[in-house]
Amino acid sequence: RGNNTPKETKVYVREKLEQARWLLNAINQRRNTMIRVMHAIVTEQMEWFERGVEHLRPLTMEDIATIVEMNVATISRVSSDKYVQTPHGVFEIKYFVNSGVKMQDGEEVAKRSVKQLIEEIIAKEDAAKPLSDQEIFQMLTEKDIKIARRTVTKYREELKILPARFRRRAT
Repeated sequence: RGNNTPKETKVYVREKLEQARWLLNAINQRRNTMIRVMHAIVTEQMEWFERGVEHLRPLTMEDIATIVEMNVATISRVSSDKYVQTPHGVFEIKYFVNSGVKMQDGEEVAKRSVKQLIEEIIAKEDAAKPLSDQEIFQMLTEKDIKIARRTVTKYREELKILPARFRRRAT
């Protein structure tokens, strides 16, 4: 009639319950951190969410860490290999974290937006006379985007787009 459970069993069960509580707490803490990080990203990138990819602003891990008052390493860990569904599709959280390129008026535009623009320029080019990196550089300069011609080449290569001489197609 009383509790005949051996002491070792009680200790074992108590330890496992404590481990389960610790795990649930860790999961909840990670969840709260992710919510805070995404809230910061949405707040900082509101124009992107409302108006589209060309409105992506420069935002660094350091910026997010400052906003959520956490360590940069924590922000990196929490955003690594995580995805978010947006009105514009599913994106890796790190997509929203990028450096900026200065424009002529001092305003910054996200590096990713410049890459997107380069991609769009090349997509619209005449296949028989593809644009050189110099011509793309000049088009960006006309849009007040201040980057070097060699940066155009670097971004084009990062986008895995061939040089003009290899993009030429007979029409």
